[in-house]
Amino acid sequence: MIIDNNQNKCLNGIIVLVTFSILFTVGYLGSIVYDQWQSGKLKTRVEQAMVQVNQYVNQTKDKEDTKEEKSNQFVIEEKNKEKEDISPKQQQGNVNKQATVTKEAVKVNKTQQKEKITIEVQTIDKTWYSIQIDGESKFKGIVNKGEVKRFSGKKIKLKIGNAAGVKVVKNNKVYGPFGKEGEVITKVFSASLNE
Repeated sequence: MIIDNNQNKCLNGIIVLVTFSILFTVGYLGSIVYDQWQSGKLKTRVEQAMVQVNQYVNQTKDKEDTKEEKSNQFVIEEKNKEKEDISPKQQQGNVNKQATVTKEAVKVNKTQQKEKITIEVQTIDKTWYSIQIDGESKFKGIVNKGEVKRFSGKKIKLKIGNAAGVKVVKNNKVYGPFGKEGEVITKVFSASLNE
């Protein structure tokens, strides 16, 4: 195949044109990314993506916790079945013991019902967190720096997407920050538990 000078010039021209097109596109996209970063939009999108990843991880942990609770419930049910194989005389003795234990459990339960607590979650840096009160999800979202939210219940579970971004006040005592920036952490508060 014979290539003359005109074909060489044409090929060189195409190569130069493609090169300039690529350089222009890279420069243009770079300026867009730079503008987005300077305006904070890109940083916000990155933070939102990190929050979504943290939420997924936390949901996975919640599912594992639920499986563990169900497994523990199964063990309790199996032990209760073993108790059914006891003779009538042993059952009568156990009934008396159970009645005493049940009365004590009712007293403890009434005391625990009265032990409702209130916590104040203070956001010291923009962060995502979720709140479960007595096993029910009550709040989940991104909270800006300086916002304060109050929650009441017997047992309050706080999951934080930025452990360095939250303080908690319970009974006039301040807890936190609980870790490093971007660290995901879970804290439980109740009348008997301090953290």
